Amino acid sequence: MPGMVRVFAGLASGLLLTLCGAAVLGFMVVGDRLFVQHFALGLFAALLTALVHVVTFTYFTVTGKAIHQAVALARLEEAAMEETQRIKRGATGCIVIAFLPLVATVALGAHTWGQREHSTYHLIAALTCIIANALALMYEFRLIRQNDAIMQVIMSEYRSKGPSPASDVVQS
Repeated sequence: MPGMVRVFAGLASGLLLTLCGAAVLGFMVVGDRLFVQHFALGLFAALLTALVHVVTFTYFTVTGKAIHQAVALARLEEAAMEETQRIKRGATGCIVIAFLPLVATVALGAHTWGQREHSTYHLIAALTCIIANALALMYEFRLIRQNDAIMQVIMSEYRSKGPSPASDVVQS
């Protein structure tokens, strides 16, 4: 399994476990019992969600630039650049879909702070957040594998052809 695919698999698994752990602790909260643990794990899960998706977006940005440079310098087929841009757009959509229920969950959790009863809306948002992130992470994983395959082909072609003698450094 290539580098980023393996790293992402670990981050995604850890994220889903953390989101589920926060949800389980939320079910176990009675009054003040386990509330602090639920709050802390929920906050950590929210920050980890942001981290994982920002790392994913950064990966697509950096590899897209690398592919763009390799294609331009070695005068390779430009279809790879278009494909990586399509993949990045798909990943960006996943990130938005993953973040919306996360923001709702955090906001509704903050709204219920100090109340003695569970919030049905917070629970629905949390379950939606877990499902949305699971689906987004699975799709992002597929996109990372596709992008990695393109990157391998382009870099192999670049190594075999090298930069074109008349090519200028691409400014972006």
